[in-house]
Amino acid sequence: MSGKTLLEAKAIVKELGQGAGKVRALKGVDLALKGGELTLLMGPSGSGKTTLLSILGCILSPTEGEVVIGGNSTKGLKPEGLARLRRNQVGFVFQDYNLFPTLTATENIKLALDVRGMAKAEQRPAAEKALIAVGLAEKLNSYPGQMSGGQQQRVAIARALAGNPSVILADEPTAALDSENGQAIMALLSEIAKDETRAVLAVTHDPRTLPFADRIVLIEDGLIVREERPVKRGIVKSDAGGSPPPEPTPEPEPAAEPGQVEAAAAPAPETAAITVAAQSTPPAQTAAAPEPAAVPRPAQHAAPHANATSGNRRKRSHRFARGEHLP
Repeated sequence: MSGKTLLEAKAIVKELGQGAGKVRALKGVDLALKGGELTLLMGPSGSGKTTLLSILGCILSPTEGEVVIGGNSTKGLKPEGLARLRRNQVGFVFQDYNLFPTLTATENIKLALDVRGMAKAEQRPAAEKALIAVGLAEKLNSYPGQMSGGQQQRVAIARALAGNPSVILADEPTAALDSENGQAIMALLSEIAKDETRAVLAVTHDPRTLPFADRIVLIEDGLIVREERPVKRGIVKSDAGGSPPPEPTPEPEPAAEPGQVEAAAAPAPETAAITVAAQSTPPAQTAAAPEPAAVPRPAQHAAPHANATSGNRRKRSHRFARGEHLP
């Protein structure tokens, strides 16, 4: 069940470029994210998804409109104010992980916590807690090059979670992953989104993410064109947990009334009479169709006595032709 609104975008307009090359990437977008929900933002390339994500994450300022995160408005904020709001309220998950290759998983998260201003004594415990929460208890001291793509994305999610933000924004979180790891990451984001103090928004093109969504927002040409709330019928997860939903049990056929059973079992009188007649009639008499006309057989298949008669006739013809007397 969704909680209160944690982020709200109001009449967002964003213009990019200058002069004749100026384009309006967003044309008055209204969007609210509530706690306890995983929202998918989908749309074709050039529809404004990335621009909207950057504005919601306080990376860009809108040309018109405002974003309110955790009760704090972006209206009139300078870059320093946007950065401060972003550090305190927003966690990012990037498509390419954005991990420092020379730092361990724990050190990558500690660095993010240091930027947020967390006390150094608290950073390691918080980083390890976040890694354990995403299933990486055995990778605390591993470097990115020693982990799979799915594990690196889990580190990125742990980094976003560690600062306890109210909103998590994920940019194509499954794009660089295979099907199994992609579903595991979406299952993890779906689990994180169950916390009503946190809202999760993922920009994606991947149709495999749809079963995990609580809400789907479609954007085209800089405008929100449709919203959907799919009915979740179960999610097929990878080894990270869960199992395919059971097949639905077919409903049994309704039982027939006793009188209907007897009527169906007993043949009608006319049918019974025909059946008895057919059973008592010999097979030769029951053939309804007339037999086909006999086809004359070739001479070579004629009976022996017919061949003998024909031969005698030929002999008599030869004798008559020689002038012999015939009896």
